[in-house]
Formats: sequence, C-alpha cells, structure tokens
Amino acid sequence: MRTMLCLLMTITTVSALADEFYLDDAKGKTHGPFRVEKGTKVQVGKESATISRVKTEHDALVESMKKIKIPEVAFRQADISGVVMFLQNAVKKYGKEEIGIVLRLWPDTDTSKLNKVTFTARYISLYETIKIIAQIMDLRERISGTTVILEPLDMPDGPIIRRLYRVKPTYMEGTIRPYEQVPNEDTPQSREEDQKAFFAAMGVGWPRGASIKYMGSVGKLAVANTASNLKAFEVVLAIIDVVPTQLEIDVHFVAFDKADIAKLAQTEINMAGLMDLWTNGRAELLAAPKVVTKSGVEGVTKGVTEYIYPTEFTVLRAPGTNTNTTAEAAMKAPAAEASGFEMREVGVILEVAPDVSPEGDLIDMTLTPQLVREPTWEDYGGKCVTGDGREWRLQMRQPFFPSYVLSTSVSVMSGKRVLIGGGTPTRDGKKVVYVFATARNAPLKGWSVGYPVTEGAE
Repeated sequence: MRTMLCLLMTITTVSALADEFYLDDAKGKTHGPFRVEKGTKVQVGKESATISRVKTEHDALVESMKKIKIPEVAFRQADISGVVMFLQNAVKKYGKEEIGIVLRLWPDTDTSKLNKVTFTARYISLYETIKIIAQIMDLRERISGTTVILEPLDMPDGPIIRRLYRVKPTYMEGTIRPYEQVPNEDTPQSREEDQKAFFAAMGVGWPRGASIKYMGSVGKLAVANTASNLKAFEVVLAIIDVVPTQLEIDVHFVAFDKADIAKLAQTEINMAGLMDLWTNGRAELLAAPKVVTKSGVEGVTKGVTEYIYPTEFTVLRAPGTNTNTTAEAAMKAPAAEASGFEMREVGVILEVAPDVSPEGDLIDMTLTPQLVREPTWEDYGGKCVTGDGREWRLQMRQPFFPSYVLSTSVSVMSGKRVLIGGGTPTRDGKKVVYVFATARNAPLKGWSVGYPVTEGAE
C-alpha cells in the first residue's frame, strides 16, 4: 500500500509539469512515457494506478489567484502602469506564493491614449480584479508558468510560424465570396481581410503579424500565425476544403434459373438467398457496368451499339402498266420508303449520381442501370394492289428491344452490396434477372488538405 501511495504522489507532482512524463522505479529502470490525462493507466513493475485528477500549472496559478483576497480596490482614472504596480504589491502583501504580473505592450503603443481604469470593490480576489481590469482596458490576460501577462488582444501568444498548405482550386469560392462586399474593389489586401474574417468567424485568431495569402498559380495557401492559431486553422481548413471523394459504383445484372427463384419464393426472395445461389454457381452474370465519379457529380458509363431504325413509311405507288416481263413488272411494283428515324442504344448503360455522407461511410445514390439486348424484328407491312389489279407485299420492319431498365434511389454503406431490384424474366422465360449495386469510397490519392508543405518560424 505504501508503494501505491508513493506512486500516486509522484504522478500528481509530475503531471503539473508536462503533458507526458516518465517514472523511475527503485531499480533505476525508466517507465513511460505516460500521458497526463484522466483515466490513464500507469504500470510500474507489479503496481498499477489510474490517473484520476490532473492539475496543471495553469490550474494551480488560477487557484492561487482566487485565494488572494484584496480588502479594497479603488481606482479613479488610473493609468495602466499604476494599476499593474498595485496588483504586484497586492500579491506581495496578501499572497503566500510568488505570482508575477507583467504588462506587455507593442513598442509603438501610446499609453496616454489607453483607457483609464475606474472601479471600486471590497474583498475581491486577485483573479477577479485582473479579469475586470483586462476588460476595461481592452487587454487579454494570459498565463505563462507562474506569470500573468496583460497584453493587447492582437498580441501573438507565441512566435509566428509560417506554413504552406495545399488547397483545392475552388478554395477561394468558399472563403472570399461569402465576405465579398464590393467586387469592384478587389485587391490583394481586401482578399486577405476577407479570408481572415472568414476564419475568424470560425474561431481562428489573427494577431498582429499574422497573414494569409492564396497563391493560385501553385494551388497553395501561405499562412503565418502562432502555433495555437495554426492548429485551429487546420481544423477549419479540413472542413471547408474537404478532399474530393472518389466513388466506385458497380452494378451487376444476374440471371437466375426460374426454378431456383420459384423455390426461393416459397420462403422469401432476399439478398442472402440470391447471393447463396450466385456464389454456388447457380446464376449467370449478364453484365457488370462500373463507373467512377466524385461525390455529388453524375457519372455515366456506356458500352453500346447504336441502332437506327425507321419509324415512319411512305408508300410509293407505281402507275398502271401492261408489261408482260417480270423484270419490268418488278420495276413498276409499289414500295415502302422510310421517312422518319429513331436511334436506340443497345448494350449496357449506367447513370448514377452518388453523394457520400460527411462521415464517409454512407453513400446515397440515384441510379439508372440499363441492359438492352439485340432487337428482334417484326414486319408490319401489308398488301398493296396496283392499278392493274396486281397484289404486292410491302416490307415495314420494326424492332423490339428486350430491356432490363431500373431507376431508383438507395443508400448503401461503403463497400457493401445491396439488391436494388429485378425479378424480370428473360425473353425465353427460363430465367429471372435481378440487379445488385455496390458502392465504395475511394479518396483521391496524392491529395493533401490541411497539411503543411513547408514550415518556418520567425
């Protein structure tokens, strides 16, 4: 039990110093690194423990400032330098721990133009006093170690780091246009301000010295900001500049024996039963069109032959004749001349409009797969009697296209197959055709969003 208590005390002490820590046992062996997070399991030798509380330096300093009570605060048009001196003296007089209070301003700041402090209070904590002063002075309080820094809101909280990011060509459409007020005044400066405003609305800070510039010629974004703001910026960028998702959609037309379907229908014709027949070789694959397209973009694939056929006919009648020769009579026979035409594509056609969910696992599809077979021809011509009483047979052939056409909208998990329709008999009536669809998420390779190409610090 004593060993366990020592271990827990060590964790509490070290956790205030870093996000990761190591432990040395009695034999000099080092264990770790361990994450300073609630719930983290720590094992040293045969002993183990779970971190239940994490107290950082920031938490400890805030707690100390709340314990320091100032009997009376009375500022009347006080300047910032006098206010900071008062706070420093209050720490020495009423506090037990050393807490530094520092004023950090820009070198070109004219302190005479800063707001004056006027407020009174009794028995108020040092923490509340600093909060109120910062609000009155339009300053920000920032804790660093055991020091409280009062600084302008546009003061960076660390060194400015420069990074390059790859972005899509449509990046500017989502950042500038929502903030574009006067299109005729489009300048590099206004474009930068529009981008800053866009990201600021999503929680990214832009202190003095921070910048953002889109370089369309190379498809990159140059950003200069502090490490904490860059982290927030990358989160937003990953949302608005989403990698275009490439989707693969397969459709299978499968013919099953009519007898097998009749047997399956005695219970239920479902995906599992049809797949069992298919995988056991009791089905014929008629066609398997496939299309690759981006999410939100319609894709079409075809493997067809164009059949052009007549739809209208004009009968050309021959004048009466007394000829006795077969050749001359044939030349005088009436004929049906095609005067209107249509075209039908014969083969496999797949039209699909997919849309992937934000999580990337569910794919919504509106699709129209078609399987059109070679036509059979029927003659709709009739008898024609010429002026001299002879009968002639006119040919007016029309095609019939055996087709399996389906139009539907479905949702499918990425990589899963779904039965989308069917139950259509083949032309000979011996088989029944069902249609399956599979969709899978295939992100574009080589695309990088929110990832710094280069990095440098000032």
